[in-house]
Amino acid sequence: MASKEVVLHLIKSKCVPVLLYAVEVCPVNLSLQGSFEFPFTELIKRHKLQFLQKIVSSSNTVCTLFTSVAVRKSELLAANT
Repeated sequence: MASKEVVLHLIKSKCVPVLLYAVEVCPVNLSLQGSFEFPFTELIKRHKLQFLQKIVSSSNTVCTLFTSVAVRKSELLAANT
């Protein structure tokens, strides 16, 4: 199975251009446009949440400086999902 970075790169390079072209060619209302954006925003939220959780659980000195910020941001992200 491919890593998340590879999957995100493939989506960004192969799927997004086609979807953007389709959106430009076909009339789309705001509701449908929101439906297109939802999977991408959820994927980004999930990726961001995992990154913040790694910072919180890390014993790295630099990461410990940002632990409180990471906890706050991850709680906000979790509350919005």
